Amino acid sequence: MFKHALAMLAISYGVLATTVLGEVTCSTPSMGQCGSSQTGASCCPEGHFCQPWNPSYYQCVPAPEDKKCPTMVTGIDFYDNDLEVKYGLLPGECCDACYNSKECRVFTFVNYNSDGKSACYLKSAITEQRESAGAVSGYKNKLAIIGQQ
Repeated sequence: MFKHALAMLAISYGVLATTVLGEVTCSTPSMGQCGSSQTGASCCPEGHFCQPWNPSYYQCVPAPEDKKCPTMVTGIDFYDNDLEVKYGLLPGECCDACYNSKECRVFTFVNYNSDGKSACYLKSAITEQRESAGAVSGYKNKLAIIGQQ
Protein backbone atom coordinates (compact mmCIF):
# COMPACT_ATOMS: atom_id res chain seq x y z
CA MET A 1 0.00 0.00 0.00
CA PHE A 2 1.34 3.39 -0.98
CA LYS A 3 1.75 5.79 1.90
CA HIS A 4 1.10 9.37 1.00
CA ALA A 5 2.96 11.93 3.06
CA LEU A 6 2.51 15.63 2.77
CA ALA A 7 5.83 17.43 2.71
CA MET A 8 6.39 21.07 3.26
CA LEU A 9 9.71 22.73 2.50
CA ALA A 10 10.91 25.63 4.58
CA ILE A 11 14.05 27.68 4.38
CA SER A 12 15.43 28.94 7.66
CA TYR A 13 18.75 30.80 7.71
CA GLY A 14 19.58 29.39 4.28
CA VAL A 15 19.19 25.77 5.41
CA LEU A 16 16.55 23.55 3.88
CA ALA A 17 14.39 21.67 6.37
CA THR A 18 11.58 19.29 5.48
CA THR A 19 8.41 18.72 7.49
CA VAL A 20 6.82 15.31 6.93
CA LEU A 21 3.69 14.41 8.87
CA GLY A 22 4.53 16.85 11.65
CA GLU A 23 8.17 15.80 12.02
CA VAL A 24 10.94 18.24 11.16
CA THR A 25 14.07 16.77 9.64
CA CYS A 26 17.22 18.74 9.03
CA SER A 27 18.87 18.61 5.63
CA THR A 28 22.20 19.98 6.87
CA PRO A 29 24.68 17.09 6.68
CA SER A 30 27.09 16.03 9.40
CA MET A 31 30.08 18.42 9.25
CA GLY A 32 28.03 20.83 7.07
CA GLN A 33 27.71 24.57 7.67
CA CYS A 34 24.90 25.46 10.08
CA GLY A 35 25.10 29.23 10.29
CA SER A 36 27.22 32.21 11.25
CA SER A 37 27.16 35.06 13.75
CA GLN A 38 25.15 37.04 11.18
CA THR A 39 22.43 34.40 10.69
CA GLY A 40 22.63 32.52 13.99
CA ALA A 41 22.67 28.75 14.33
CA SER A 42 20.35 26.61 12.27
CA CYS A 43 19.49 22.92 12.39
CA CYS A 44 21.88 19.98 12.63
CA PRO A 45 21.17 16.27 12.24
CA GLU A 46 20.29 14.21 15.30
CA GLY A 47 23.34 13.53 17.46
CA HIS A 48 25.05 16.76 16.36
CA PHE A 49 25.15 20.38 17.50
CA CYS A 50 26.04 23.63 15.73
CA GLN A 51 29.60 24.65 16.75
CA PRO A 52 30.72 28.26 16.12
CA TRP A 53 34.33 28.02 14.90
CA ASN A 54 34.59 31.69 13.91
CA PRO A 55 32.08 34.50 13.24
CA SER A 56 31.45 33.43 9.65
CA TYR A 57 31.47 29.63 10.01
CA TYR A 58 29.36 27.41 12.26
CA GLN A 59 29.54 23.65 11.65
CA CYS A 60 27.38 20.62 12.55
CA VAL A 61 29.70 18.42 14.61
CA PRO A 62 29.01 15.21 16.53
CA ALA A 63 27.75 15.89 20.05
CA PRO A 64 29.80 14.72 23.04
CA GLU A 65 28.84 11.42 24.64
CA ASP A 66 25.24 11.67 25.80
CA LYS A 67 26.09 10.11 29.17
CA LYS A 68 28.54 12.94 29.88
CA CYS A 69 27.01 16.07 28.36
CA PRO A 70 23.52 15.38 27.02
CA THR A 71 22.67 18.99 26.11
CA MET A 72 24.67 21.49 24.04
CA VAL A 73 23.26 24.99 23.48
CA THR A 74 24.66 27.21 20.71
CA GLY A 75 24.80 30.98 21.16
CA ILE A 76 24.49 30.95 24.96
CA ASP A 77 27.07 31.77 27.63
CA PHE A 78 26.37 30.47 31.12
CA TYR A 79 27.63 33.71 32.60
CA ASP A 80 29.67 33.88 35.84
CA ASN A 81 30.39 31.12 38.40
CA ASP A 82 33.70 30.19 36.72
CA LEU A 83 35.70 27.50 38.49
CA GLU A 84 38.54 27.28 35.99
CA VAL A 85 39.44 28.20 32.41
CA LYS A 86 41.19 25.66 30.18
CA TYR A 87 42.73 26.81 26.91
CA GLY A 88 43.32 24.98 23.64
CA LEU A 89 40.56 22.37 24.01
CA LEU A 90 37.92 21.21 21.54
CA PRO A 91 34.22 21.17 22.53
CA GLY A 92 34.20 17.44 23.38
CA GLU A 93 37.32 17.88 25.50
CA CYS A 94 35.62 20.74 27.34
CA CYS A 95 32.70 18.41 28.08
CA ASP A 96 35.17 15.77 29.34
CA ALA A 97 36.89 18.34 31.58
CA CYS A 98 33.57 19.29 33.18
CA TYR A 99 32.46 15.67 33.51
CA ASN A 100 35.73 14.76 35.24
CA SER A 101 35.52 17.67 37.72
CA LYS A 102 33.55 17.17 40.94
CA GLU A 103 32.71 20.88 41.20
CA CYS A 104 31.71 21.48 37.56
CA ARG A 105 27.99 21.46 36.73
CA VAL A 106 27.98 23.28 33.37
CA PHE A 107 30.48 24.75 30.94
CA THR A 108 30.82 27.33 28.19
CA PHE A 109 33.17 26.79 25.25
CA VAL A 110 34.36 29.68 23.05
CA ASN A 111 36.53 28.80 20.06
CA TYR A 112 37.09 32.25 18.60
CA ASN A 113 38.96 34.63 20.92
CA SER A 114 41.19 37.63 20.24
CA ASP A 115 44.25 35.64 21.39
CA GLY A 116 43.52 32.81 18.93
CA LYS A 117 43.06 30.17 21.65
CA SER A 118 39.86 28.34 22.45
CA ALA A 119 38.61 28.74 26.02
CA CYS A 120 36.66 26.23 28.09
CA TYR A 121 35.00 27.78 31.14
CA LEU A 122 34.11 25.21 33.78
CA LYS A 123 31.29 26.50 35.99
CA SER A 124 29.73 25.61 39.31
CA ALA A 125 26.17 26.75 38.51
CA ILE A 126 23.93 28.65 36.13
CA THR A 127 22.75 31.95 37.55
CA GLU A 128 22.47 33.84 34.28
CA GLN A 129 22.35 32.92 30.60
CA ARG A 130 23.51 35.52 28.09
CA GLU A 131 23.33 35.44 24.33
CA SER A 132 26.83 35.12 22.90
CA ALA A 133 27.21 34.46 19.18
CA GLY A 134 30.48 32.52 19.46
CA ALA A 135 29.70 30.43 22.53
CA VAL A 136 28.35 26.94 23.00
CA SER A 137 27.38 25.78 26.48
CA GLY A 138 26.64 22.38 27.89
CA TYR A 139 25.06 20.69 30.87
CA LYS A 140 26.82 17.90 32.68
CA ASN A 141 24.94 14.62 32.92
CA LYS A 142 22.14 15.05 35.47
CA LEU A 143 22.97 11.79 37.24
CA ALA A 144 26.54 12.96 37.74
CA ILE A 145 25.29 16.26 39.20
CA ILE A 146 22.91 14.50 41.60
CA GLY A 147 25.70 12.18 42.71
CA GLN A 148 27.91 15.14 43.64
CA GLN A 149 25.50 16.92 45.93
